[in-house]
Order: sequence, then structure tokens, then C-alpha cells
Amino acid sequence: MHSSLEKILKMDGFKFSGDRNLVCDWNLIKSAPLENTKYYFLKNEAEVFSGLEFKKNNAQSFKKDYLPLVEQAQKKIAFLDRDGILVEDTDYPGKIEDIIFNESVLPLLNFLKKSGFEFIVLTNQSGIARDKYTEKDFVQTTAYIKDYYSHLGIEILDTYFCPYHIKGSIERYKKPSFLRKPSPGMALKAAEDHDIDFSKSIMIGDKLTDILEVSFLKYFILKDQDHPSCYKSFEDMIDPISKL
Repeated sequence: MHSSLEKILKMDGFKFSGDRNLVCDWNLIKSAPLENTKYYFLKNEAEVFSGLEFKKNNAQSFKKDYLPLVEQAQKKIAFLDRDGILVEDTDYPGKIEDIIFNESVLPLLNFLKKSGFEFIVLTNQSGIARDKYTEKDFVQTTAYIKDYYSHLGIEILDTYFCPYHIKGSIERYKKPSFLRKPSPGMALKAAEDHDIDFSKSIMIGDKLTDILEVSFLKYFILKDQDHPSCYKSFEDMIDPISKL
């Protein structure tokens, strides 16, 4: 935890922390963003430290980007959704007996490995909030999936998950979350844990909600849809990724 940042965040108002960098309360960012200024703030949930940059598009609107607080961003990561990418997206595959591996993704993963990418999973798991399975079940399936791909030469560096959902049936999970995609909490936490360079990294998913609120990532979505980030097959992703 960045203790000095935490102390500043407990104070009221804007606080300078470098050239055009401000540390401030989240509500102040929303109400009074300054042009071309990077803001750092602390989200209470999971102690996700992140930055928020507003870029002025015109006199009335601002474009926002979330940024991780990383001292030496180095790692080149392929962020992977789990259900629909590594395993088949069946009806809440939260237990080991529900897991069906998606073999069609292997050529893409092998290509990414040869291209110098490491792998981190970012997965929404609302089935926990909906009482379809437990966090213990999820931990067991995570180890099972990691072991399966490891035997195939694909090492998963880490897995981040969001168990929360506003329509959950378990009270402690029934809430909105900065971790839930398309919010970028999981990616920001991963970047800070592993010194990830977003500008060299990509996100591979199967839903438009896998396009996070982080424009520095490049997105490759397995979906037959007229959208610049969508591709009909994993094979179709290889050539554009090779040109990055």
C-alpha cells in the first residue's frame, strides 16, 4: 500500500504530487476535472490504487482513462477472459465438473507465448453472488484450469475475479463493483501487482463488456459483430496481433 498516497487521500481538496498530477477525492474529480491533468485516487474496494486521466475533447466534454500506479511498467500481458475463452461458457461453469476446455484457443495462446506475452485471467464470476457456486469452488476450478494449461505449456501468471453483482442473492456479494468488467479494477490491480505495461498488452474476451475502461489496451473480442475489436475466430486475431 502506498501509505503517503493514502494519507493525502484522507485530506480534503486537491493536492499536488508532481507536474500536472493531482491527488484528490473521487467526488472532486467527477465535479471539477481539470484539462490534461492526471489524477490518482484510491477505491475502497480491494485497495485498488489507480489514476484517472481526463483529456479535454471540446469545451463541454472530457475523455477519461484509468491508469495504474506502476513504478516500472515492463511486463507484456495477454489478459484473458475465462468463460468463453479458456473454457466453454456453459450455464455458470463454477465447479470442476462443469468445466469444458476450449481447445480452439490453443493455437492463439501458443502464438502469444512465442511473441513474448504472459497470461493473466480477468473474470467476472457473478455465479458466486447468485449462489450458483462458492468462492471455494472457484478457487478449485482456478487451480484445475491453471494445471490443465500448464501441462500444455501455457503458464497462467495470475487470476483475478469479481464475485459481486447488484442482483446477487447473497447479501455480502450483492453490490456494484469497480472490479466487475467493463470497469477496470481487476486490470488495474493486476498491473500494479505485476508491473504491467498496458501500452504493450492486450485483452482477449468474448463479450463487449471485455472492452475495459482502459484505452491503452488493445482489444480482441471473439464475437461475430460489426465492431472494430471483434473477430470471428481466434485464428483471425493472430495476424493483427502480430502487427502490434
